[in-house]
Amino acid sequence: MTEEQADTIIDILSSIDSRLSSIESNTPSTSYDLSDVCSKLDDVVTAINHMG
Repeated sequence: MTEEQADTIIDILSSIDSRLSSIESNTPSTSYDLSDVCSKLDDVVTAINHMG
């Protein structure tokens, strides 16, 4: 994987994480919780950042 490809993946995952966080913040329902998904995405972004 090139550095450019890794940067693209990081940007995409960061965007997904941001959008999921926004959905979680704006959803009054307690029937589901996106914090686990957001947490996992944070872990993935952190891991990819540490690869380079």
